[in-house]
Amino acid sequence: MTDDGTPLPSARPSQHDETRTLLAALDYQRAVIRRKVEDLPRDVAGAAVDASEMTALGIVRHLGAVERWWFQRVFAGDDRDEWTPGWTIGMRTTMEQVLGQYDTACAFSDGITLGAPSLDAVSQLPAYGGHHPNLRWILVHMLAETARHAGHLDLIRERIDGRTGD
Repeated sequence: MTDDGTPLPSARPSQHDETRTLLAALDYQRAVIRRKVEDLPRDVAGAAVDASEMTALGIVRHLGAVERWWFQRVFAGDDRDEWTPGWTIGMRTTMEQVLGQYDTACAFSDGITLGAPSLDAVSQLPAYGGHHPNLRWILVHMLAETARHAGHLDLIRERIDGRTGD
């Protein structure tokens, strides 16, 4: 295990090890996202801290939508759910609702990943540019997307209360 909680691959890597390693790295970043917002007062978590309309809760909502987009819609081909990646949150929406929706989206993504025949399996629907990415690419993309937004949350928390770090 590394300092950031990511498991090290075994000496004889397999499909299963690679999947578990990617999911563990993604789960770590997901937990960082959650830790950055869960102890904020709701009014603070939903308020922009500068000229951007990006808010702490808006980032969590966005990441939940992105999880659904890549795993549920693109990879699994389920286009019933409308994708709404917006940054703003209505004042009646609670912290518990946003975090619950994010947790549900992440659990659904993990289920799709663990149920796939391999990381080489390609998406049912095309992504941007009309290509069909494989599951490995989607996992790496989600890891990068989640880590990028964890950095945004770090800046937001620093502006709110000075707290930084994972």
